[in-house]
Amino acid sequence: MVDNRSESVVTGDEVWEAMPSYATLANDMVRLYNQTFVRYKDGSYRFPMDISEDFDVLFNFRREDVLLVMGLAVSFTLMRSVITKFLLIPLGKYLALSPESAAKLPESVWKLVYYGYVWGYAFRVVVSSGQYRFFQNPSSVWQGYSASAAIPSDIYWLYAVQGSFYIHGLYALFFQDSWRKDSVIMGIHHVVTIFLIWVSFVCRYHNIGSLVMLFHDFCDVELEFAKINVYLKVRSGRNHKTNDLLAAVSFLSMTVTWFISRLYYFPLKVLYACSTVFLGRDFYPDYTMLIVSMLLLLTAMNVFWFSQMIVFLYKILTGELSEVDDIREYDVVEKLERSNEKAIKDKKFT
Repeated sequence: MVDNRSESVVTGDEVWEAMPSYATLANDMVRLYNQTFVRYKDGSYRFPMDISEDFDVLFNFRREDVLLVMGLAVSFTLMRSVITKFLLIPLGKYLALSPESAAKLPESVWKLVYYGYVWGYAFRVVVSSGQYRFFQNPSSVWQGYSASAAIPSDIYWLYAVQGSFYIHGLYALFFQDSWRKDSVIMGIHHVVTIFLIWVSFVCRYHNIGSLVMLFHDFCDVELEFAKINVYLKVRSGRNHKTNDLLAAVSFLSMTVTWFISRLYYFPLKVLYACSTVFLGRDFYPDYTMLIVSMLLLLTAMNVFWFSQMIVFLYKILTGELSEVDDIREYDVVEKLERSNEKAIKDKKFT
């Protein structure tokens, strides 16, 4: 019997699965890890024979899937090159941006359009289409689960587009994007993201994956919009306060959205669906704990970056930072470090 300790909440004609508290979720995840450890300890998992079988599963995809994803990745790269050369570079010259801002603007415009589209598509598929109840009832992601199940076409295309975009992103990082101090970290991020998409695809955890994409991508829309306004605030040598204000408002909005989507909905819906619903079961899908562990790592990263954003926002509001600059996560940390160094120097001379 499943011990999910969840109740339903009725809202109009909708029945929503109640989310657990953070404490309940943490307790349930510890119990699931213990349950899994006992399962492996009693000999039901054979080492190293099962390791070989596991790798066979991880390469269970069709040639057509690979060709589609690689073809889309090449298409993204060519499309970005054409748009950058014939539209975005001329736009930067027309607006008389500084060389640094003109070089960075095409990247942010490209990503804003992509993330805006893909998040809108994910929202339509997961929430507004009415075909799925994952958002309202997270435990329903496992209804009819089979490791060999066909992936619905709408979710399949969401996976194909996202996977190909991050493969394109690896190429773009070295040959199209402006090089930053965190570019190596971003490369690692892309590799990890591709791995997560790959594993959840071949193991048929696509329902969970679609929820993860829904809860993470909108923050990137706000981030790129804020960065665009940072680049546009100085045009023709003049400072434009409207863009500075829009950048600050966007950063504040992103901070709020980050908490709601990545630190509230994400753990209490996605991690809940991967842990609590399996308590007491004799069997649950293969790679459950691998997926749970990677999702926990993702949660930890979300908490870390949120703490950096809060400190950054505090320093803006208190005047320690006079304006919002290039808002890329590592840039936030770098700016905080510069601010702290300045504060230490000022203290020495006072």
